[in-house]
Amino acid sequence: MSRTSEHRRGRTRGWRVRVTVLSAATISFGVVVATAGTVGAQTAPHAKSAHFRGAPIHFAMTNSYTGTYATFGAAGWAGATTAAYVINHAGGINGHQLILDKVDDVGDPVEAVPNVRQDIAVNHPLVMIGESSLTVFAVKPITDAAGIPDFIAAGSLSFDKNRDPLLWRITPSDGSLAGAMAIEAHLKGYKTGAILFQSGSPDNQLAPDLQKTFTHLGGKITSLQYFSVNQTSYLSEIQKTLAGKPQVIFLDAPATSAATIMNGFVQLNNLNDQFIGTDLTAGSDWTAAVTPAVAHAHLISIQAGANAAGPAVTSFLHYYAIANHVSAAQAVAGANAGANYVYDAVTEVALAMDHAHSSNPKVWNRQVQDVTNPPGTVVTNYVAGLRLLKQGKKINWTGAAGPDDYNQYHNEFGSYNGTQVSLDGTAVKTLNVITAAALKEAIK
Repeated sequence: MSRTSEHRRGRTRGWRVRVTVLSAATISFGVVVATAGTVGAQTAPHAKSAHFRGAPIHFAMTNSYTGTYATFGAAGWAGATTAAYVINHAGGINGHQLILDKVDDVGDPVEAVPNVRQDIAVNHPLVMIGESSLTVFAVKPITDAAGIPDFIAAGSLSFDKNRDPLLWRITPSDGSLAGAMAIEAHLKGYKTGAILFQSGSPDNQLAPDLQKTFTHLGGKITSLQYFSVNQTSYLSEIQKTLAGKPQVIFLDAPATSAATIMNGFVQLNNLNDQFIGTDLTAGSDWTAAVTPAVAHAHLISIQAGANAAGPAVTSFLHYYAIANHVSAAQAVAGANAGANYVYDAVTEVALAMDHAHSSNPKVWNRQVQDVTNPPGTVVTNYVAGLRLLKQGKKINWTGAAGPDDYNQYHNEFGSYNGTQVSLDGTAVKTLNVITAAALKEAIK
């Protein structure tokens, strides 16, 4: 995604879905974690080898597992392990066990490159899933050279007209996120707003797009300020932000800077402010940094993937709890910031391989749209999709984040939620659902 903020793959956290959690004793298939020295990882219970044939299949899950944006890596990993659990429980991909490689990009292209190269050399992954705009520009030449399809969580507008057949974007463009923020402010009746965003993105078009859409909707941006993350003070930037007396402040900031920023608003304006934040501000780490009471009273966060209910979500949360060894309540709270997008991506790649009867990227990469796009029978879980494929049926995968329909540029589209954390920080309420149709109208 196009921001110094990492994966702009907002997830809906406030799903109101009952999840049945099986006991650990019922789990006979697990997720094998392989590492190539890229990040420390524990190995989950192995699936019974008798159910698989031949060599296992590796998927490289490249994400920020350490560093400023580690919360996104944790969420993405939870989504990946959920999908792998389901796939292995069903007998694997064409009978082969799926192994996930945990590749840490640290949110830094300099760190990402050697770790990605090492995993490719050691584990020979058949796909790479997860990079943000922070690292994808450094990683993509490597995966292209290796002939490895790359499913990215990068909102950068550079990929809006993507022509690389090996690249697929599993999250909406930042242009959509900017539109969703502007629409949320418009729905709240705000006429003036200021933008306070972190700097340093290699391709940050989010703030200009936000300004354009908010203006198109009749609003006025009084100030646009960028700041460097992890400073000891932001008083200068905040003072400029407040100078035009905005009714709302559009905010993009990592959790590591959250407390310092909010303390600055307390000092200069007694925190007499309302904020609309990007998906970064939706994380539990952000809420903890500023306290749930402050987040509840002052912040609306915009998250992509407004699929709050339905069979795909029910199935996802059910297996999320099992695969990650958490309670039903923890599954609902933890399935955020990208977990369902990554879950969907792992599943659709597996279905493409099943459909192609091959794990060769030159073969299955051409089958992705055959299993994700209409026409076809809508399927919301891997087992149902696999069964129909074996019957020779055309399927249309619709996952936990909604329909995974790719356009000619391998881009996905979707809706967003305006969300608010509860007073005690234990739940998230959806205030508004901003549809893809509304976004298309606002940002045209």
